[in-house]
Amino acid sequence: MSKTYKQVKAEFKNKYEAWKIFAVAGYVNNERERPAKDFIEDVAKEMGFIPSYFATIILTEGLGIVYLDNDKNFHKTPPFQVNVDKQISGFDVAGTDDFGSEFSRYKAYLPDDYNEGTTEADLLGDAEFIKDVRINERKEETVSAKFKNMESMVWACGATLAHRRDMFLRHATELGYPTPSEDELAYWTYIYYQGEGQARRWLQSAGSLDIYARNSGCYPDCNVTADTRDANDVALSNLASWRYLQWANIFTE
Repeated sequence: MSKTYKQVKAEFKNKYEAWKIFAVAGYVNNERERPAKDFIEDVAKEMGFIPSYFATIILTEGLGIVYLDNDKNFHKTPPFQVNVDKQISGFDVAGTDDFGSEFSRYKAYLPDDYNEGTTEADLLGDAEFIKDVRINERKEETVSAKFKNMESMVWACGATLAHRRDMFLRHATELGYPTPSEDELAYWTYIYYQGEGQARRWLQSAGSLDIYARNSGCYPDCNVTADTRDANDVALSNLASWRYLQWANIFTE
């Protein structure tokens, strides 16, 4: 007898000591959402990510509940698919809080013709994004981006995540850690996505790539901030949610 979705979700939740399983599969599992799914699949492959993993990150950052869960973002005529041509906020929908200020660091991961504009009028031309100053959850001013369309935003999220992945791998090598497992790479890439400075401190204090170090009692004795502890909880939930999405077989991997 095959397992139910509920049983599989519970197994992944327990395996990864996850706070919860995010219901990301529901945002990309039918024809209405196929254009978004295709962008995610294509960009993931360009960036060297397993598509279901990249999907989990971008959907939990906001593309799922903020955009794909809102009927106003879908066409009203057949085939009723998601509107991918609207301008879109990276701050609200992709977690690209610093993309506007850090574009020079991410540009190497993007197509050569991925350009920055200065005004909203530029988004009607060749520009893929313009800067968008916002206030983050820590009440700090951050320079995010408003994107030309969904494709531009997905590329930006992919470039940001790839940059943070590569930074983690570099730091892990400098600390003498072994090659990460697939789960470790997924976990630490998300920790770095949430903040590279605190992530490096956590990586060094953890003393290994162990994704359960905080759960096993390292925190707070290893000088990790409360923000990092929160990121740990979400990282484990993202990891469990990714494996569940992968099991659902919506993406190629």
